[in-house]
Amino acid sequence: MGSRINECAGIICINLAFSVIMHCFLGGIPLILIAYMTSVSFISILLWCMYILTLYLVIRGNVRKEKWTIPEIIRLFILIIGFLGAKMLGDFVFTKVELFNINMRRTAVLSGAVGFLWGGILIVVLFFVIKKLKAAWNWKRIRVPAVILILIITLYGIFVWIQQNEYLLVTSHYGEQEDIDLYYAYRIADGNPWFYAAFAIILWWFMRRLTDPAKTSEKIKNNETFSFNSQKSENGKGLTVLLSTSNDIEAEIIRDLLKENGIFTMIRDRESGDAMKLYMGNSIFEKEILVNSGEYDRAKKLIEDTSTDAGEEMSEYKELAKQRELKRRTFTVYVLALIVIFVLLALVIK
Repeated sequence: MGSRINECAGIICINLAFSVIMHCFLGGIPLILIAYMTSVSFISILLWCMYILTLYLVIRGNVRKEKWTIPEIIRLFILIIGFLGAKMLGDFVFTKVELFNINMRRTAVLSGAVGFLWGGILIVVLFFVIKKLKAAWNWKRIRVPAVILILIITLYGIFVWIQQNEYLLVTSHYGEQEDIDLYYAYRIADGNPWFYAAFAIILWWFMRRLTDPAKTSEKIKNNETFSFNSQKSENGKGLTVLLSTSNDIEAEIIRDLLKENGIFTMIRDRESGDAMKLYMGNSIFEKEILVNSGEYDRAKKLIEDTSTDAGEEMSEYKELAKQRELKRRTFTVYVLALIVIFVLLALVIK
């Protein structure tokens, strides 16, 4: 799962599988009720164990490739036990709060919100504690996933509001009945897993953008549209990202320059660029140029020297970068529209 496309596919599949199991076996409520250790509680524990493990494997695959060690296995075991213990205690306290037990509809809504909370905590812990990355607040990098996260939370609020309005309409004719309350609680609980899946996938994207080392690098030089990656392989072996560039032409020019000087290079599309090229013949995402770690310093100096001498020539890529940014925004709007349509269809089709 070293490549971005594999990571993206893995995260989507894991969260969809988690949501399907939550919907089919837990009634859309991922609580671990230690006071009622039934088969549902055991399924919930097993589900969260597998969820933590698979997310850990995804993020581990993008950090290191070496074999498992005893200390790492112990840390993973502590992570699973610690998270499950905290969640059990939190869920137990949560179910004892009077606000939780007012009616079944509120129970379903708050259970969904608590699921969002614990899933968010898990993902943040994986990035900041397990992967030990630091946040680099760059609004331009995180604004798209941040806006989509806000949209998902807003849509969940609208979804709950619709169910509440329908409940009030029905009870105005038939009076308040336990069966009616339970019916709309089930409808809310049925929607919880799918909103959670969307939330977790976009949150992972947000954390990836927030902690992406390719963008916590040195400042962009002069008029260039590329930025060097300051984190090379520590052991001096294998490939490492030299720089990120905003257009295909510049990537090809830099690769040709390095090849002429005997430096092996490889161009890799960032994020889902590979998939876009496969289906659309082009990609709006940035390119990463990789070199052997041992040649990182020489390649960097060569590009710095060349680009300094050719500053005016490199400035023409500014316009290309603007065009690419426009395409990126257009693509984001299309994806956002598809997400909205998908969610709306999920709400109306029964």
